Amino acid sequence: MNHLIKFKKADEEPAIPNRILIILSNPRSGSTWLLDAIRCHPAVEMLISGIIYTKLGLVGRRYPRDLSGRKKGSIHIEVRPDMQKKDWVPIFSISDKSYRIPDEILKKPYAIEKIHPHFFQQDVKNFLNNINTLFPQNIIKFIYLVRDPGQTFRSYLAYQERNPNWNSGRTQADVVSHMEKTYQSIRESAELRPGLIIDYQDMVGDFSGSMLKIFEHLWPGYTSMKIGDTELFLADIFTETKRESRKSSPVFFRTSIERNASKYDEDHSFFNVHKQNIDNCIDLYQTILDNKQI
Repeated sequence: MNHLIKFKKADEEPAIPNRILIILSNPRSGSTWLLDAIRCHPAVEMLISGIIYTKLGLVGRRYPRDLSGRKKGSIHIEVRPDMQKKDWVPIFSISDKSYRIPDEILKKPYAIEKIHPHFFQQDVKNFLNNINTLFPQNIIKFIYLVRDPGQTFRSYLAYQERNPNWNSGRTQADVVSHMEKTYQSIRESAELRPGLIIDYQDMVGDFSGSMLKIFEHLWPGYTSMKIGDTELFLADIFTETKRESRKSSPVFFRTSIERNASKYDEDHSFFNVHKQNIDNCIDLYQTILDNKQI
C-alpha cells in the first residue's frame, strides 16, 4: 500500500491531510468492510495517528477489536485515541499492474475514518459544528452507510449470541433504543451535511457499482478517466476484503454470523416485543434512502 500521507516528527502533532473522508454508519451495517474496501485505493489512507478522533472528541474504537490484533500484514495504529490504546490493523495489497492511478488522483489523497453516531453521543449539530470549526480549510466528504433494520437487528443478535461479552451491558430494549437514535442521527446528518448514501444491500448486490460511485464522489470525473482494467481492480478489492480474508479473531470466524442470524425471523419474540421501535427504525431508514443522491 502506498503511504501517501506524510507525518511530522514523532514528538510533534501529526499533520492533518487536506482531504478527509468520513463514513457515518449504524453498527452491523458492513461499515468495516466498506472502510477496508475504500482504503484499498492507493489514494486513501487510514492514519496511524488518531488525531482526527482526538480533535473531534470522539469516544470509540476506530477499528473493531475482533478484526485487529494480528501483526502479520498489519500496521500499528491508535485505535482508541481517547484511551491512548494502539492495536494492529490489517492492510491490504492490491496489484496495480493493470490499473494505473493517474497522478492527478494520487495528488488528492484522503484520510479515512469510520464513525458511529454514539461516538459523539448522537449530538449531530455539535459534531458537524466541530468539523466546520476545526477543519475550516479541509475538504470533508461524507458517506452515509445504512442497512435494513431487520437485517441489522438479526446480525446484532446473532453476533451477541456468538460473543456474549460484546455489548453485554445492554438489554434488548437498550439495543433497540440505541439503534433508533442511530438512524435518527444519520438522517439528521445527511440532511444537514449531504453526502453519498450507500445501502448495505447495494454493496452486496453490486459491489463494483457501489465502489465506482464512491470513487466518483471523491474525485469527480473519476469514472470517465482511462485508468485501466477497472473491473479487475474492483474484483481484487472484493477478494482482498471479503470476510475470509480478514481473519484475526477465532471467535469471529468460527461459524457464519449471517447463518446464525437467519433464525431470528419476523416471528421471533424480539421483533414482536419491540415492534413499534423497530417500525420507527424502518421509517427512518427509508427516509435516509429517499434522500440518496442520483
